[in-house]
Amino acid sequence: MIAPSLEPLRGDGLVTSRGNRWLTLVGRLKPGTTIEQARARFELLSRDMQAAHPDEWVNGTGETAREQFVSVLSESETRIHPQMREAAYAAAALLFVIVNLVMLIACMNLASMLLARAVARRNEIAVRLALGASRMRIIRQLLTESVLLSSIAGAAGILLAVWLIDLLMGFIPALPEGFRIALDLQLDWRVVAYTIAISTVTGVFFGLAPALQSSKADVSTVLKDDSTVATGRYRKSRLRMSLVVAQVAFSLLLLISAGLVLRSLEKIRPTRLGFSSDNVVVAPLFLEEPAYDRRKGHEFYRSVAERVAALPGVENVSLIEGIMGGFTGGSRRSVEIEGYKPNPGERLHLDAVYAGPRYFTNMKVPFVQGRDFDERDRDGATCVAIVNEVFGQRYFGGTGQSLGKHLSRVVGPKNEKQSCEVVGVIRDNNWQALQKDMHPFFALAVMQSDFHGMYLMVNTSSDPQSLVPSVRRTILELDPKLPVTDVQTIDQNFSVVLYPFRLLAVVMGGCGVMALLLATIGIYGVVAYSVAQRTREVGIRMALGAVRSDILRLVVGQGMVLVAYGLGLGLLLGFALTRVLTSSMFEAELLFGVSATDSLTFAGVTILLALVALVACYLPARRATKVDPVVALRNS
Repeated sequence: MIAPSLEPLRGDGLVTSRGNRWLTLVGRLKPGTTIEQARARFELLSRDMQAAHPDEWVNGTGETAREQFVSVLSESETRIHPQMREAAYAAAALLFVIVNLVMLIACMNLASMLLARAVARRNEIAVRLALGASRMRIIRQLLTESVLLSSIAGAAGILLAVWLIDLLMGFIPALPEGFRIALDLQLDWRVVAYTIAISTVTGVFFGLAPALQSSKADVSTVLKDDSTVATGRYRKSRLRMSLVVAQVAFSLLLLISAGLVLRSLEKIRPTRLGFSSDNVVVAPLFLEEPAYDRRKGHEFYRSVAERVAALPGVENVSLIEGIMGGFTGGSRRSVEIEGYKPNPGERLHLDAVYAGPRYFTNMKVPFVQGRDFDERDRDGATCVAIVNEVFGQRYFGGTGQSLGKHLSRVVGPKNEKQSCEVVGVIRDNNWQALQKDMHPFFALAVMQSDFHGMYLMVNTSSDPQSLVPSVRRTILELDPKLPVTDVQTIDQNFSVVLYPFRLLAVVMGGCGVMALLLATIGIYGVVAYSVAQRTREVGIRMALGAVRSDILRLVVGQGMVLVAYGLGLGLLLGFALTRVLTSSMFEAELLFGVSATDSLTFAGVTILLALVALVACYLPARRATKVDPVVALRNS
């Protein structure tokens, strides 16, 4: 084990203390051994160790840990981190449903088109039937045409997916050195098989209704009275109208989902997470042992802060263990809290971070009470801590009771304890791991610790990107061996955290735009077909005195009635969806700072879809107003 050599200040306790839970073991099971047997064996070992060493297997509060510390997982279960698995599966399931909804809208468009085409081909089908073609043969012909169309669309979709995969891979942000995002977005044979199968099934399913309707025509009636073509009388189709209503409803549902994710993405911008992120450069300072002991480390931090602060364009400089809300956020540490007795099984393993002098002040994090860390907080002085509001409310009986209270933390290789006085209370902020609920949080002074991994936060008065070379050069002047290749702006650092949200927003936004386009085409097609079939009716109305505005209102009004029904159904589905989102973990994982019933999102996408639908109805209606009554009556 090389861990003690890498972190000598923590000593051999890093690997010998039975309370540590950082180690991951990788092994191969013997032939015939199941994962359940391995779990049972490790559970027995854990119980034996807890019974044999109750004083060492503790949770940081002095109480014996009650939960199982050893988790045995199969390799497939660790491909996604266990803490992220549920959120990842939820996002994947949501995307799967959304993509299939888009396909459903496209299929409805196809069915609507085939229904309209079946009406136009009534004469042709009647002639075929009159010449001896069986009804089954007509159905097979029409289904073959439908399946051919869907198969061509499926093949085009696979080709488009190949191109879109490269596009999505281009969204992967640059990561700090030593980190990478591994995404395998190559086409899988199961995905291709699913695409081919679903294309065939949808072609059959959505082509069946038009085929059945066309094949049951009364031959003699159709041939004697071509009511559709000869007289131009318009026949309303409830099925076709229902398809339009369904398209609008599902499109609105998709737009609501995309709108909520986009609103959430806008909420988690660095500028809205409760601290200043304007014009900030981030530089890692990872000091290596044995070159830096505790004293030399503190001296280096002071020197680098002073030199960088003297650079032109730099306003102030801060030190922080991890960027709050960023890819390298803080950690969790065990503490004992004055006056608080943990409940049975409760572990005081809380969010924590080491911070340098004036960090919270420089990052414009507001204080409710007390002060920030400063130069007084150094080795030999009283250990101090800063907590947030929810910490005081939960453990001290109120925010106003926090100052002067003490936290005890475990330090050093022999697990000795050090008491730290609370000197400040900061306002609760949303930067704690981008989670819905606020969690208790405490900060410790880095100049009173032996922590060797910090980030230099440089607030600038100009473009932060222009100062990156100067900051890197200044650090290397103090220690040429220090790895500082990933000096970057805070926005670049946040691009890693926001990547899953941006990827989800891009996919859902693309699906929403596609659904909007398909719904628009569907509405336009139905209204345009209606206008073409009602040419004689429009001519008669105009001959009897109807003006163009009357015809426009008539056609647009009938089209917008269908849209109104669709919008109403879509809103009901949207609110039903939000019930699911708010009753599960979706809201906590996929929506940040936005309610699942966000009124702005619901109202905005509803108005957008209504306006687009209005345009889709207006264009064919405008063409109807240009009908010449004389020509329409003569041709009918």
